[in-house]
Amino acid sequence: MRNITIKEIKCLIAVLVMGLSLCITAFAEEPSRIEIIVEGEADIVDFIHSTEYDPDNSYSFIIKSKIQVRILCPGCGKNGYRGITEHRDSHIHPRPCPAPDLEGDMCYEYNVYTYSKCDYCGYRTSCVFLNRYWIVECHTEMPDGWGTFIARPGQSYQNGYDFHEDPVYMGLSDCLP
Repeated sequence: MRNITIKEIKCLIAVLVMGLSLCITAFAEEPSRIEIIVEGEADIVDFIHSTEYDPDNSYSFIIKSKIQVRILCPGCGKNGYRGITEHRDSHIHPRPCPAPDLEGDMCYEYNVYTYSKCDYCGYRTSCVFLNRYWIVECHTEMPDGWGTFIARPGQSYQNGYDFHEDPVYMGLSDCLP
């Protein structure tokens, strides 16, 4: 039987430490999100323009549907089961404005998920990705100083949408799933 040298033990320990450090970063938690209950996308735009909005925070905007009266919760059997649509902010993409001689635009990316949840016991189904869209802010000659547009996949200025509402024209097509 061969004796293991101190050098081999040090190498083995170094490999184990490096392996564990990779595991720690791979399983690091996503930063906590601030959940805000809204009625629709217009409320999200209003919040972005409010003084409460902090671009350094991560937000989840929750839109709750009415309780599904014919569906009982699989967890507790009570009638508190409802659908949830969650708009999670993902990234901010600065883009040049398509209009000449204007400052750059800011494009706030949102991923939309859906799931069901019980108001009584907290039972929740897994999240399903629905789509992605961008709220585009353009510095234009508006009373508030900013024009706000929503760019969605499939919209194009050839089909009558504004340039700001066309994700391909705005250079956001590389952000599509």
